[in-house]
Amino acid sequence: MLNKISLAFLITSYFIVSSLQAQTTTKKDSSTVIIFNSGALPGGKKHRGSSENNIIKIEPLGFLFGKVPLSYERKITDLLSIQVSAGVTTKNYLSSLFTEALSDPDTRDDDNLIFKDANFPDGFVDQSESLHNFENRKAAVGYMFSVQPRVHFEDDGLEGSFLALSADFYKYNYTIPGLVQNGGEYKATGTTKNEYEKIRDVMVLFGYEQLYDHLTLGYTIGAGLRSVNGVKYVAGQSNIGFYESESVYTKKTGVAVGFSFKVGYHF
Repeated sequence: MLNKISLAFLITSYFIVSSLQAQTTTKKDSSTVIIFNSGALPGGKKHRGSSENNIIKIEPLGFLFGKVPLSYERKITDLLSIQVSAGVTTKNYLSSLFTEALSDPDTRDDDNLIFKDANFPDGFVDQSESLHNFENRKAAVGYMFSVQPRVHFEDDGLEGSFLALSADFYKYNYTIPGLVQNGGEYKATGTTKNEYEKIRDVMVLFGYEQLYDHLTLGYTIGAGLRSVNGVKYVAGQSNIGFYESESVYTKKTGVAVGFSFKVGYHF
């Protein structure tokens, strides 16, 4: 009887020890797997919900729109962030191409301008270069800034899709030679005149941002309202002779459509 009990005890002890060893091995293996997968692979996608709170960005294609901004985004909470941008403005190549492609050769592209000092002399006909025409006009350096609160759809910090309200300001500066009458024709050989255009946009944007190891790729697209005012050089013949001035103008509030692609460094 004692031998049977001893044998049963030994058998039971063997199974208990074996079971404990199996559990220990499983836990060790699980721990090893968890530790191994806790970080992102080199060059791979950043783990979602990362603790990075800041991104500094550039806009590689911004020069096509006549802007070269530097942007900084800061996480406020996992669902809220704010982006601020500042930079310089240059020639807006897309606006110029778009204007040339759609303009009627017999219609000036600045016919929709409303001149505030529209007390032009009787019979005045503007012979100066039309707006966004760069035959003689040159773009000078201007400036821009933007503020953009963002609401994120996912609880992943700065990563994922978001909705933003963007307030943007751009000032584009230009220079253009004044017109001089020569042999019955007007030629742009006179004193240099200064022009500018100020653009204010309020837009609603949808965007998406992807985080990798310190690298960020993001885009936004949206629409809103735009107001424009500026100063343009006008010159030409009138009933009282040659007339020229640097005239203040506005445009009717219109629809603005925006798209941007940014590359950033997050930390």
